[in-house]
Amino acid sequence: MNLSNCAFQVADARTLFLADESVDAIITSRLFMMLDRKEDATGEIFRVLRPGGVFFLAEPLTPFRAQIPLAIMRSLGWLMSFFGEAKTYDNNVQVHVLTPRAFSDLVHSEPWERVVQWQSNHYQYAVCSKRELAAQEIRTENYSKVGRK
Repeated sequence: MNLSNCAFQVADARTLFLADESVDAIITSRLFMMLDRKEDATGEIFRVLRPGGVFFLAEPLTPFRAQIPLAIMRSLGWLMSFFGEAKTYDNNVQVHVLTPRAFSDLVHSEPWERVVQWQSNHYQYAVCSKRELAAQEIRTENYSKVGRK
């Protein structure tokens, strides 16, 4: 894909090597079911989002839905080994589906300005918005940057 207005990066969501307030939007799907220290990831996401930035997350509601992508990745890794392009996936990865309450608690673990949550038959979703800077804060921030040069 030749996309000039976005970037894709593989990283540990609990320790992102990105500058503070440097990202406009982050999308995750089926991430938190595989992480320990989930709040570390939401903290990092909040840290790197710019004021006004948006975080979208989707997590399965059932263990069956959670296992499907892992089974497919493991199967594809095994098939690719026949072509010399082996990619192994840890068969010991434990999947922990978040209950709706745990999902809500995770989403609200950061001081988002606005959170919208909903569910479908199989997934739970949230869109979290980081507060935009007020005009006074922007003037102060710009003054601080000029003063640091």
